[in-house]
Amino acid sequence: MPLLLVILAAVAPALGLLYFIYNKDRLQREPVPELLKAFGYGMLSVFASLLVSAPLMALGIVPALAETAGEHLRVAFLGAAVPEELAKFALLMLFLRRCRYFDEYTDGIVYAACVGLGFAALENIMYLFQNFENWAAVGAMRALFSVPGHFCFAVVMGYYYAKASFDHPSERVRNLCLAILLPILLHGCFDALLMVSSVSAAAVALIALFGGLYFYMIKTSRKMIGKLLSKDQAVQDAAQQAALDAARQAALDAAQDVARQAALDAALDAARQAGIDAFQTSLDGSGSDGARPGDLPSASSAGDSPSAFGSDDLPSALEKDER
Repeated sequence: MPLLLVILAAVAPALGLLYFIYNKDRLQREPVPELLKAFGYGMLSVFASLLVSAPLMALGIVPALAETAGEHLRVAFLGAAVPEELAKFALLMLFLRRCRYFDEYTDGIVYAACVGLGFAALENIMYLFQNFENWAAVGAMRALFSVPGHFCFAVVMGYYYAKASFDHPSERVRNLCLAILLPILLHGCFDALLMVSSVSAAAVALIALFGGLYFYMIKTSRKMIGKLLSKDQAVQDAAQQAALDAARQAALDAAQDVARQAALDAALDAARQAGIDAFQTSLDGSGSDGARPGDLPSASSAGDSPSAFGSDDLPSALEKDER
């Protein structure tokens, strides 16, 4: 039972923030299996980070046990920030290259947060088992600071990764550089302020700076999420307006085609009727003015007398025959 409680205490903060970012993606939520897959990639990034941190420790660049402020700085940046953020960035890129649901700005933050929280969950489990006798206090501290810290680093990474993917290609290299360099810087400062405060006389000032950085990261993360949500809303509105314009233009074109076809049909009908009327008129005219086939010549056409000869010529003809 205690083992289950330890695991639950380690994973619960990450799952809570995962649910938070899932609900923030209100325009088009990502499939839960994809989110869990990204969460798993984040867990794998814990082991990938060892590929960088282990050689640095073996070479003595990162001390195994930090005592001075300088050593704590090296641990914070070279032992934690650089290898961990590089590993998360690499696993995020690997995941998104195969993810067909990565089609909005906000998706960059959502999937980056899943990767970052997967890393934080497994790291929490490891820390709590290393401090098993005091796991409740360690778990509470990490739930308040470490897990939200990883979440904020991931939001910054996802913000610039999304801009690199969807903004103008001329900005791609710049945004990719910011997607990896800013999380490293924030993570390094976050860890360094806590570590150095343990050996510095200015511990109070460093803790105050840490608190300021902590709230600055939370505020900035919320702003970044809001900006990308607004971008996605604008893109969606533009797409809907374009679809409406296209549908309206298609309807107008169809109406014009129907009108043209109706006008053409009317013109053809009028021409056909005019031809029929002209032909009928010609038939009526020939029937009233000229002879129809089979009609016998009329008296007027053969002359005024009923014979072909005039009536005065008939006696003369008879006289010629008697002679």
